[in-house]
Amino acid sequence: MREERPKMYLMVGSIFLTFIALCSQRIDNLSLCYLIALTVSLIPGICHRQLISLVRQHISNFWNNKIKIH
Repeated sequence: MREERPKMYLMVGSIFLTFIALCSQRIDNLSLCYLIALTVSLIPGICHRQLISLVRQHISNFWNNKIKIH
């Protein structure tokens, strides 16, 4: 994605970092640490089941179909 669509990569990265900043401002630090630890512990199972590639494929299919309509 970085080489193919650099503007989209920058936009997604900026939105993600803004979301993380907003969450860390609103949520208590202990809860945020718990959510981060939970996510990190779930990553091996997500990778084993290949859910990231499946979600990425659904998003790209949705995005490509949306572009074709307009």
